[in-house]
Amino acid sequence: GFFYDQLVREREEWGLERARLLNVIEVQQREIDRIRGEGREKAVEVARTFGDAVGVFEERLIGVETGVAQEIKLLRSRLGERGVEDKMAEIEKKLDWVCNTLAKR
Repeated sequence: GFFYDQLVREREEWGLERARLLNVIEVQQREIDRIRGEGREKAVEVARTFGDAVGVFEERLIGVETGVAQEIKLLRSRLGERGVEDKMAEIEKKLDWVCNTLAKR
């Protein structure tokens, strides 16, 4: 009688409670899956942004390296010209000396 009815009622209540708990677990699992998906998407977005930034940095670095290489080439050229100028000045001094020496004779 009484205990049996109470047992049946508690089983029904437990069945309902179990169904609610399973539903809550299922909803939480879906939410976790959604968050994971968003996390993956965010990670891909961050990786893309980082990749783009690295690409821009690389382009700038190549530009700087190219500019430095051109500067070095220009400096070498100028140093070479100065070397020629210095040699020309040295030759002029020697010619002056020769001319002066010959003029004194």
